[in-house]
Order: sequence, then C-alpha cells, then structure tokens
Amino acid sequence: MSYQLISFGITTNRPQYENVIDPKILSILRNFSLVGESARGSGELRKYFLYLTEKGKEVGKEIIMERISKRSKELDDIINEFGKMASIIVAGCVERYDREWILRFKLNEEDLFERLILYSECRVTDYIVNKYIIARGFKVEFKQGKKMEIHPLLMLICHFITYYNYNDSVKFFNRLEELGLAYEVPVYDSRARYIYNEIRSPIEILKYTFNKKPIVVESEALLDFGSLTTLLAVNRIKNPKVARERLEEYISYYEIPIEKIKVVLDELNSLGITSKYIDYPDSGPFLVFDENRFKEVVKAKLLSIALKFLNEY
Repeated sequence: MSYQLISFGITTNRPQYENVIDPKILSILRNFSLVGESARGSGELRKYFLYLTEKGKEVGKEIIMERISKRSKELDDIINEFGKMASIIVAGCVERYDREWILRFKLNEEDLFERLILYSECRVTDYIVNKYIIARGFKVEFKQGKKMEIHPLLMLICHFITYYNYNDSVKFFNRLEELGLAYEVPVYDSRARYIYNEIRSPIEILKYTFNKKPIVVESEALLDFGSLTTLLAVNRIKNPKVARERLEEYISYYEIPIEKIKVVLDELNSLGITSKYIDYPDSGPFLVFDENRFKEVVKAKLLSIALKFLNEY
C-alpha cells in the first residue's frame, strides 16, 4: 500500500524504499496491529511482504495528510511548475490496486499503444468483475463541498498523455519523492519474481492537485478517444462472440453509446479499412480489411486527439 511505503520513510532529496524493516520497528507495528504479513513464491524465490491493516491505513492516512499540510507550499510550487500536466499525470496514474485507489507510475519500457490497451483491459476487467462493489470512476471532493467524478474516459486519455510525456512524468514524481510523498518500489509477480520498478503515491495527491487545478473538458474528444481505444483492443480478439461480448463490456464501462462506435466505424469504412458495424449477435462487431492500415490510422487518430486535448484543455 502507498501509505505503507511512505509513512515510515525519511524525507531526503531522493528517499529510498527500504525492502527490509528493522526488527524493532516491525515488532512495534505488529504490537499495535498496524501491519499483517503475506508470502509469495516458493523455495529460493519465496518472499514475505507486509501490508497495512485497516487500522494501519487510518494511521497512514493521518501521516500523509499531516505531511501534505506541512509541505503544501512546496507541493503548490510543483503543481504550478508542471501546470496542467500535473493534473493530467495524477488522473492518468490513478488505479485501484489491492482494493485501494493509489497513484502508480510504471518505470518499464513498453510500446505506448500496448500500454494503453493493457491499461484499458485491466480497468474494464476490474469493473466487470467487481462492479457491484466499486465505482466506475474516482470521486474528488472539493473544499467547497462540491464533488467531481474523474470519469474512466478522462483517466484513459490522461494515462496515454502521461506516458507519451514519460520524462516529464518521471520528473513530476521525482519532485514528489523529494517531499516524501512518493516512493519508487520493486514490483513482483504472483511467484515473487521481480518484474520492474514503479513509483507509487497516495490518492491524497490527486485530491490535492485537483483542488488546485481541476480538469474541465469537452466530452466528445473523450468519446472519440475511448471509441478508438475500444476498437483497437477488441480487434485483437479472434473469437467473434468473445469480441462482441468484450465490446459490450468496454462501452458499458466507458459509457460510450453504440451509435458513437458506429460513427467511428463508418469513417473507417469510408477509407476501405473496416466494415460498418455488424449488428448480428453471432458474429464479430466489425471486420478489418487491412490490418496494418487499421492500426496505423487508429493510432494516428489517438495521438492526434490526445495532443489536441493537451493543447486545448
């Protein structure tokens, strides 16, 4: 958990994540029921991980809020320095991880569009599986009492822009690290094998940033971006029935009208790249006539919409 990572760190110019906790400190945390323990892997790969209990999360949240309050001027300077990119980065990195909302920025090399599809796949699957216990988006409460939902479509385009501007995003999180409000941590798979490093930060950073610089956008651009991402992802599925089911899950999660999907496919059809929308339940939702051209055009459109969004919002 993000609280676990930063609550007990020392603020330096570049705080370092400690993967081994002093036994005396661990004993105190256990005595106060602030942490639990789990294991992953087997044999030489077996590793033990600590996680915060509900009580530990509450204590961690208090520590984070106190740290934000004490470093608010420096945090304001960072937000002002990065301008609208600050809001885009935090919106683009918010994820539900281990049943909690946190900010995660992955420090691994990956194709920009592969990353986009993987991100959308994970978000859609999480919602479809857990839609009765989780909200579609993330709600931010402003100081005036008003609330704003960060819609999944906004998260999606911000995620793309965040990694398109990879170096700026790394600099942003490095600045948060200097305040003790983010940490770089190793990520392991279910068998305790190291995968890559990522930077994590508490969700309170998003709330604080949006209170300073909220994102107000025109929804048509988000619908265009979401529709194209949906088609790019669904096209990878070869089973026609599964592809149709997945399309329905995508448009349900992102709240994209099917008419919007039809309009986008009509445009691609006019270029001779795809069929129009196929309205037969036993078939796939569309056909691609030219795979390379399809990917080329859709990716170019996604990039164009994202850059326009970045320049105009």
